[in-house]
Amino acid sequence: MNTNQPPALVGILGGVGPKATLELCQHIIEYTPAVRDQDHIPLLIYNNSQIPDRIDGILGNGQSPLSELIRTAKLLEREGCKFIVIPCNNAHYFLEEIRKNLHIPVLDMISLTKLYLQKHLPLISKIGLLTTDASRTLRLHEKRFKSAKIEIMMSSDTMQRNNVMEALFGTRGIKAGYHDSEYNKSLLLEASSELITKGADAILAGCTEIPLTLSQADFSIPFIDPAKILALEIVERAMNTHVYTQDTFLAITNSARMKTLNA
Repeated sequence: MNTNQPPALVGILGGVGPKATLELCQHIIEYTPAVRDQDHIPLLIYNNSQIPDRIDGILGNGQSPLSELIRTAKLLEREGCKFIVIPCNNAHYFLEEIRKNLHIPVLDMISLTKLYLQKHLPLISKIGLLTTDASRTLRLHEKRFKSAKIEIMMSSDTMQRNNVMEALFGTRGIKAGYHDSEYNKSLLLEASSELITKGADAILAGCTEIPLTLSQADFSIPFIDPAKILALEIVERAMNTHVYTQDTFLAITNSARMKTLNA
């Protein structure tokens, strides 16, 4: 690490959702090349669970979360954070408006994922997307991945409703705390299988709660977790040094299929 200066203070605009925020922090700690407490990156986490529902706000079925997202980001900026991250895909719909109200950078997790895949998995051309109705309707990922010539494949309407959204938002879904549920895992794996059958080279977790239930161990093709890629970017930026390599990425995914794709 760069010992000439301490790591930068990083702002995490969290609570969207709370468990995904915790997972991001764990990734950051895991990926930081530290040998003592003081080597770790200082994190200012605003786990603001009172931000209105992003899906309802985006689809016009409820209060917009924009004003609360901006208020939360401004608080992190006032406290001295050098940049901000948001571990929520749907919140990226409001990214440009949030940026307009700040004087510090707000990282784009979806775009960082695209850039990372271009660098480390250049042979992937079709990605199966597991995501919410809002991201699906707005095509948040498609718009960013278009320049990389990567096709984003969506679940069928039936699979989206009965499997993906049920696993995430059902009464016993991941959002309700049942991230260890084998039933929810089976729903998401069935949706993934449909996408793989259609020709997907990889599965992308387009909701930060999905990796709470699924992992690379569940797949024979790459399972892409944007929060892990975001965590690696945070470590590099905060420490102002290059700390991860292609081998690091392969170790995170633990996928022989990934190594084949890069051969």
